[in-house]
Amino acid sequence: MLIRTADITAEMQPHFSQEVFPSQKFTDGSSGGGRDKELATAKTENAEESICFSAFKVGAALQSIDDWWSEDADYCIRTNEYGVDKKRVIPLRTPKKGNDFYTLLRTRVPDFIHDLKAAENSHGIANDIHYFMSVLIKGGLFSTQLKKEK
Repeated sequence: MLIRTADITAEMQPHFSQEVFPSQKFTDGSSGGGRDKELATAKTENAEESICFSAFKVGAALQSIDDWWSEDADYCIRTNEYGVDKKRVIPLRTPKKGNDFYTLLRTRVPDFIHDLKAAENSHGIANDIHYFMSVLIKGGLFSTQLKKEK
């Protein structure tokens, strides 16, 4: 049996006046009318309650690393097959541009393997490789298939 766990400790240093949105939990509404949203909390070592970031929010933050979608990208988007910018509601990685996951899978994997072998003696790995591997790590291509098999 393979058990995957991780203890993550982090300190946040937000910019001055930056909004921070802790995780929320959904309640059954027993405290009043309808479904209520409350901040998720955890007990600290001294038994006090503190707001927290759930594993889902932490996972989403870890996936928000794709600034490889353009040479002059000035912000990161969440890693996914078509590089969807959820704020602007547009895909930034498309088959027409040739930088989406499936186009890279069809056309560039042999190049990636060659480049990675060559990179063993250097420090540079192409941005497309970083992107491609980040999609595989987050479970992009196979995630729907895994859900069906369970």
